[in-house]
Amino acid sequence: MASGRRKVRPRLNSTDSGSDDAAPPPRAASARRGGRTAAAAAAASVMPAAATPIDHKATARALMDMMRPELAAMLAPSVTASTAGGATAAMGSASEEAVKNHIDATMPGLVRASVKAEIQVLLASLPSLVDVKSAAAVWLSHTLKPILSDLLLQRGVERMSTQELRTAVNSVFTTAKIRGVHAALLTRRILGLLNDPSASGDFITFNFPPVHKVADYWTVIHFNKVVYFVYHTSLVENGALPVDKQPHIIRGRNKFNPTSINRVDDAALSVTRNTINDGRSTTRGIFFAKLAASFEEGSTCEQLFPDAAMPEPSEAAGHQYFAYEMTLLVSDNGEIPAGCGAAGAVADPSDGAGAGRAADGSDADVRLLPAGLHRAKRTGCLVNLAKLMLQALVRSAHISDERVLFAVACSMRLVITSDDKSWMTLSRSQVENARGPCCWAIMLPRLSRRVEMRVEIHTMSPEEREALLADEGGLADDLAAATAANDGGDNPDWF
Repeated sequence: MASGRRKVRPRLNSTDSGSDDAAPPPRAASARRGGRTAAAAAAASVMPAAATPIDHKATARALMDMMRPELAAMLAPSVTASTAGGATAAMGSASEEAVKNHIDATMPGLVRASVKAEIQVLLASLPSLVDVKSAAAVWLSHTLKPILSDLLLQRGVERMSTQELRTAVNSVFTTAKIRGVHAALLTRRILGLLNDPSASGDFITFNFPPVHKVADYWTVIHFNKVVYFVYHTSLVENGALPVDKQPHIIRGRNKFNPTSINRVDDAALSVTRNTINDGRSTTRGIFFAKLAASFEEGSTCEQLFPDAAMPEPSEAAGHQYFAYEMTLLVSDNGEIPAGCGAAGAVADPSDGAGAGRAADGSDADVRLLPAGLHRAKRTGCLVNLAKLMLQALVRSAHISDERVLFAVACSMRLVITSDDKSWMTLSRSQVENARGPCCWAIMLPRLSRRVEMRVEIHTMSPEEREALLADEGGLADDLAAATAANDGGDNPDWF
């Protein structure tokens, strides 16, 4: 019996099941005590000094905790078989302990080796410090070379003459770029004035500041806000570009500070103002031809539906609230003789009025229009007028926000309903000193331009001429019938 079965003793140096340090192989212990391997040293050369070291023991311990139940289950049948063959309970327990010790003594070393191998493969795939330095040098060279070359070739802003700076600014802040953002930023400014009591219902005249641009004038304050915002937007777009793509005169700029204006800012703001001002002349012409000309002598303008309720902005286009009608004196060649009478004091035979009676049948002392002059009625919608003016102002077919069109249309309605039309006769110096708001005279063209425009405004259109001929034909037939009825046959043939 003594020679038939070998007694299995528990290992004196075994540890509990949670340890991975029991009886480590000599080579593994030597590697742990001796320091890092060559691969670990190479990995440390590319890893930052502050990086947390990899804890191989903790990783192996975690893996063993997951693997131990499975390994024990795999060896359980052999233990069970030995017990069933007649082994005592003590011997079965010793066998289980031996299996456990074998697992704890052998497997942690294998796990650590596997973990280290995987980490070494990972480290081998990372670029070395030499490669990183080389790539950084290439990138810096590629990025900085054009910038440094540009700096050497371009004259510094401080050394530029006024004309050189102006040329450089014009090449950066082009007309297309400024007009591309003007419409959107003008819309924002008008919307900002909707809740501003200082506007007094005027949402358009700030686009026509006086030439001298006194800083505290209402029109100047709000016009400058548009100019500043357009310029600021251009700088924001510049800041989003790569450094080597930014123009050298504004390199590194990404915003505008109105309290600190340098030479470049001053030149760029001047260019921006001039570009925005391009549309003012056309806008003034539209305002005069479509509305203000009816405030001159011999003409009238009124609302077609003065009692209409104010609509919502989305329903403003074509609404009765914004319908108006101009009554103008017209002729074939657009010439209106001076002294034809004030508005409402001239009668036209086509209106059914005779000498000594007004068109409305009153007893007003009026005179017939000279030959060739007629009265034409022209209707329009103030929302459409607002749209034409804003499109001319921004020099594009930009369709403004409905709230903006509504606001400007309300300003034009205020022009019609106001009883004071003295602004039509203000001198240029008086207009320049108008602080605003609601100084509508600053939207009028110059006097010389108005003289030229009157010919076109007071010229009959083909449609008006056809309507007039139709009316005159009917009037001639009525006069012929009346003459025949009153003739009685007593008049001579030559009469």
